[in-house]
Amino acid sequence: MEKKKMKCPNCGRRAFDISRLPKEEVEVTLKCPQCGKFVSVPCNEKSELKVS
Repeated sequence: MEKKKMKCPNCGRRAFDISRLPKEEVEVTLKCPQCGKFVSVPCNEKSELKVS
């Protein structure tokens, strides 16, 4: 199963991975491992990190 990479709304880099996007609205608050800021990331397609 492929994991989705979720991006930080502050720095735009990878914040965490999720196995699948939930059907209901879920927002995860965490300290970004990249920029060190506390951010809230909604678990939806808009927050998914697209790899070019």
